[in-house]
Amino acid sequence: MRIKFLLPFLIILTSCATTYRESTFWHSDGYSDVQVTPNTFIVTFHGHQYTSMQTAMQFAMLRASEL
Repeated sequence: MRIKFLLPFLIILTSCATTYRESTFWHSDGYSDVQVTPNTFIVTFHGHQYTSMQTAMQFAMLRASEL
């Protein structure tokens, strides 16, 4: 009985979460990067309306550290 009420709540809660993924034609939110020189990249992250600035900066830094 509890699962019946808990499942919709969890689906709604996770649907608002910002995911760490590459920005594509189908998903405008996410990171993108451009290689400027052999050792220099420009990294940007675009979140949706519920994404905080701190989260966006953390995801951009995560992508920068991967490169």
